[in-house]
This record gives sequence, structure tokens and C-alpha cells, in this order.
Amino acid sequence: MPQFEVSSGGVKVVDSSLIPLLSLKMTSSPSQVRPGEKVTYTLTVTNKGTGTATGVGLKLTLPTGLTLDQLNGDTCDASQLSCTLPNLDRGAKATVTLVVSA
Repeated sequence: MPQFEVSSGGVKVVDSSLIPLLSLKMTSSPSQVRPGEKVTYTLTVTNKGTGTATGVGLKLTLPTGLTLDQLNGDTCDASQLSCTLPNLDRGAKATVTLVVSA
């Protein structure tokens, strides 16, 4: 029979029904561009789950031929093409916008 030792650290109870579920939606405007024109991409991360999402990040890769002009978000690093998003409670959204030249 197993024996258990109780320590002063206590027991952490985790509610398994509180699970984050992230969704990523990306839109562009305009939908078509010619060489030299700019396009704005908007990325929206939504927590559709029941728990808070923590430690969420985005790492972007631009296709060949596109040049980054601007990257906006809560905590974004244009040199790394990455963003760290805030904690997302149930139903919360975070948006990152980037402008590129074709």
C-alpha cells in the first residue's frame, strides 16, 4: 500500500475545466498589391477557451519579396519579427498589425 508524506508546501489544486483555446485570424488590406505598394496585415488572437492563456507569443516570417515597414502590438520586436502578448482571459483578444511593402 502506498504511503504519502504531507509537507508544509501544501497541495495545489488545478481546475481542469479551465483550459485556454486560442484562435488566430489574419486579414490583409488591400487584398491585392503591386510591387512597391504597401499592405497591412492584422493578426487577432482570441482566447475561445475557459481558462486564461499565458505566455502567448507570435513569431512572424515574411515571404521573400516583402519588406517590413512597421510592426505594432503590445510588446513587439521588429528586429526579431516577434511579439509577446498579454495574458488573455476567456473571450479576450490581442491584436498585432504589420505593414509591409511588396
